[in-house]
Amino acid sequence: DIYIDDEYNQPFQINRIKGVILDVWPAFGTENRLEENVTIRVVAFQAQKSSKEDTELQKLEQKQRDLEKSLSDLEKKYSDQEAAKNLETQILELNTEQELDLMKLDLMIQELKNTLSQSERNFDENLKFRLEYLEQQFKSTQQFKDSLLNKMRQEQNREPEIAYYGCMDPEATNYDIRATKNCRRCCTYSHSIDLCDCLMKPGDSYYMKKNKDACDKLISYRLGVKDWKKINFSRNKKLDAKFDALARRCR
Repeated sequence: DIYIDDEYNQPFQINRIKGVILDVWPAFGTENRLEENVTIRVVAFQAQKSSKEDTELQKLEQKQRDLEKSLSDLEKKYSDQEAAKNLETQILELNTEQELDLMKLDLMIQELKNTLSQSERNFDENLKFRLEYLEQQFKSTQQFKDSLLNKMRQEQNREPEIAYYGCMDPEATNYDIRATKNCRRCCTYSHSIDLCDCLMKPGDSYYMKKNKDACDKLISYRLGVKDWKKINFSRNKKLDAKFDALARRCR
């Protein structure tokens, strides 16, 4: 229990006392503990004052209440003004941010337009290049087809060649300039050079010393080369097999 003088038996005074209690013992502020555990009792500690003094006191108390109310109104008004000012500042900042965002958006839109225009120009140039390339390819293909068709027509219209067999060795005595196909062992020579003698006789024999150049020409002619001595038979399997076939005939 808390005892107070009857002078303080006013709602705002009792509320002040409760506020002091909560400042000292904050735990009383939980739920309804303050109302349940604290009882404020009013007792007349002082002598009764005269009605004049009571009137003056009441006037002073009323003035105090009026001052407190005015102070509260001023605080509220100041608080409202500060809130309005802060709100205005926030609105200005928000407007500034929005303007910056709009500027950035405009720049992005312009960049996208520029990029799109450049892409369209590149696409047009690439399309034009590809069309010209395809047109050129078509012309080349058409020219090739025309050339091929003309060649085929010429081949069809040309009379077939008739093979004319004869000796095609200029060194032979029966060399035939009209021959288109070489005859088989039909060439003859003034000194009767024999291929087997050229292949089988020793190189230091009288026959080889006398007919060396003629033998070289005959062997080269049979192998189908210009100079058989310059052929690397180990690297040319075809000529090597042909040479062995000539040698086997003479054994």
